[in-house]
Amino acid sequence: MHAMLRLIFLVCIFIPLVTEARPRVGLVLSGGGARGAAHIGVLKYLEERQIPIDIITGTSMGAIVGGLYASGIPVGEIERITTEMDWTRKLIDDVPRQERSIQRKRLDDLFSIEASPGFEKGEIKIPSGAIQGQNIILELQRITQHVSHIDDFSRLPIPFSAVASDIVTGEVVLLDHGDLAIAMRASMGVPALFAPIVVEGRLLMDGGVTNNVPIDIARDMGADILIVVDIAAPLLDAANISNLITITDQLTRLLINTNSMEQLKTLGEQDILLKPQLGEFSSLAFDQAAVAIAIGYEAATDHGLSLQKFQVPKDLYERPVRPEVREKRISNVTLDNKSGLKDEVIKHIVETSVGDSLDLDKLEGELTKVYGLGNFEHVGYGLTHHNGGVDLRVTTTAKSWGPNYLHFGIAAESGFEHDSQATLLLGYTREEMSDIGAHWTSFIGVGDEPIIQTMWYQPLTYRHDWYFFSTLGISDEVLSEFVDDEKVAEFGLRRVSGFIGIGYEFESLANIQVGINRISGTTDLSIGDPETKESDFEDGNVSLLFLYDTRNDIDFPSSGSVFDVTIRSSMKELGADENYQQWELNAARYFARGLHNFGVALNIGGTNGRSNVGSIYRLGGYGRLTGIRHDQLKGNYKGIFSAVYYHRYQRIPVADGFIGAIVEYGGAWSDRKDIASSDSIFSAGAFIGADTPIGTLQIGIAFSDKGDVTGFSRIGRAF
Repeated sequence: MHAMLRLIFLVCIFIPLVTEARPRVGLVLSGGGARGAAHIGVLKYLEERQIPIDIITGTSMGAIVGGLYASGIPVGEIERITTEMDWTRKLIDDVPRQERSIQRKRLDDLFSIEASPGFEKGEIKIPSGAIQGQNIILELQRITQHVSHIDDFSRLPIPFSAVASDIVTGEVVLLDHGDLAIAMRASMGVPALFAPIVVEGRLLMDGGVTNNVPIDIARDMGADILIVVDIAAPLLDAANISNLITITDQLTRLLINTNSMEQLKTLGEQDILLKPQLGEFSSLAFDQAAVAIAIGYEAATDHGLSLQKFQVPKDLYERPVRPEVREKRISNVTLDNKSGLKDEVIKHIVETSVGDSLDLDKLEGELTKVYGLGNFEHVGYGLTHHNGGVDLRVTTTAKSWGPNYLHFGIAAESGFEHDSQATLLLGYTREEMSDIGAHWTSFIGVGDEPIIQTMWYQPLTYRHDWYFFSTLGISDEVLSEFVDDEKVAEFGLRRVSGFIGIGYEFESLANIQVGINRISGTTDLSIGDPETKESDFEDGNVSLLFLYDTRNDIDFPSSGSVFDVTIRSSMKELGADENYQQWELNAARYFARGLHNFGVALNIGGTNGRSNVGSIYRLGGYGRLTGIRHDQLKGNYKGIFSAVYYHRYQRIPVADGFIGAIVEYGGAWSDRKDIASSDSIFSAGAFIGADTPIGTLQIGIAFSDKGDVTGFSRIGRAF
């Protein structure tokens, strides 16, 4: 009996000693953008071989993979998140077009170049990075919500630290507490690509600049032996250093390689260095994450004998366990608004309130709507957990390059038959003209069809539903006159116009608007019989507009619908030469099957009375019976049914390409009694194109059943 008790006593003493004798293994994951998916492959191998990890440090993408694993997310789920995530969507700050307000769609659609730099006191101001991180932060916060109550990273399922760099002092910054998602985002702030982020008063950027392989930090955290995974991109050779972009890239690689070499020199004999053979795998190739994961797994497999010494028996191996998420109710909501908008504007969008269950999907949707107003550099939140629930703090940061913005665009088209027209656009917007969100936009177009226009938008409520809208401008338009398919005259039409009205907006879906429009038009013959009578006119009308628009793109949408109805009643009492009524309907539906995109559209209109030279319907050119020349048909009535197909190609170095076809059937008629199939035209065309930095480029050829054959091209916006 005494011998048995002695044996039990010795076992109880011996087992803890054996357990404590195992060295603490630290995992060090370097930065490298999309190349960092290789870390997931390494983690898969380590789990399969029951190799425990006691400490994790990481930089940039290494911080993201390491932080997610340290939070208790299984490696299989991290792999699924990485391979299935729409990285393009998450790494682009802007709200998708279909989710923007109608007013913002109206403004954005004017200009073909997306970038809108700031402008103040004669100087152009640009963002501190191409990506502010709005969407990726919200995504990381959603993924790590199960540890949002843990602000000390040593209390995560696996103790963790991320590394960032102080852009002001150049110091290495250790991120071992706070919001895990914010720490991961701060660590991945690649210079010029991501904007620096403020954390606890310090302006932080990518940790790779100062410590891409944080071996020293893992040792400071108590690691006895290290498994280091270095996925940094190699230096470029001379043949690939040819412009500002590649020179900047090389300088970044030099900084990273220099500090990495200093860290790697400190590795001991017991430490293991894994260098996945990623070659020239792009740091931006997030859509090829599965390939990088396989390469990471292969690298670990190649070091299997070296890693085997860390293996523990299955009954002693413990994977990190994800903490359970208990339902939490919101106990307090505060708003830290650093913009020129009143708090009430934001509070009318963020409906999450005290007493609600914490629903991050709902909250993320509300914050995205706030960001979609267009006034903010970042809209985010913070959570403080306590026994009574969770306190929610919503934060908004105004754009550092606002609130004055410049816009640029081009509108050019050619029929290859001396029908070319081109106009360059320059616009200016002043946001926050009032604390409720008024904005003023003016733009000028220089070229074949010059234009000067100014617009004022004034919301009338905090909800931005009711609004006041007005425009004033002068524009020139080149119009052609045809006899059959022969151009017999060309003249310029100058409009001086003004509009004032009110409307109601149904969030991002639709709006209805009513107002008064006043137009004065003059014509100037440039080609044709000098005896041709000029057609000056005066017009004044009351208009009613309804617009439903969920298209994801203005030029070549792959999803969504548009239903646009306009009714105008011109009256002599408002200054019109004649009383007449006019209506117009544009409706379309778009959908996609993979890279194949389809659309069907209907464009019809009619006039009751006698229209003038400025309001008569004109057809011809792309999307308006492509097989005939620009303005070849005109009439008081019009009708076109069209179908379009185009196939997208994967991204090429500069742009996304596509090839497609369009078929149309319809015509224009002077009188309702003239509408007949015998006077209608069938048109078909094929085209190639690309989305370029200055707008959509399209080149094609089309024909009609009347014998017409036309070539066409366009770039930018057609307005």
